[in-house]
Amino acid sequence: MKIEFLYSSRCPNREETLQNLIRVLKRNGWFMGIHSVEIKDLNQAKKAKFLGSPTIRVNGQDLEKDAEKAGSYSLDCRTYVINGKSVSVPTEDFIEEGIKRILKNEKTT
Repeated sequence: MKIEFLYSSRCPNREETLQNLIRVLKRNGWFMGIHSVEIKDLNQAKKAKFLGSPTIRVNGQDLEKDAEKAGSYSLDCRTYVINGKSVSVPTEDFIEEGIKRILKNEKTT
């Protein structure tokens, strides 16, 4: 499993999100490194298909289902829709469910 953590230094939510990600990985015994990438400008954001900070990808797939359909790339802080609410920091449950969904989908394809 490849974990990518993409962020903009302009966004204050990156550290709390990273800590949530680390706790999820440890709790599930997923001992692997996290590939952190700082997105520094809009050109880089477009090339990386960066939907905002922070973004977590597992094996190249965004944690948020169908997020890639948004298609708007930015260095701004990202919001996630969790239980119908817009939040700036994805919860541990959201991260864990996203990782498990991605891994399950890969096994069935």
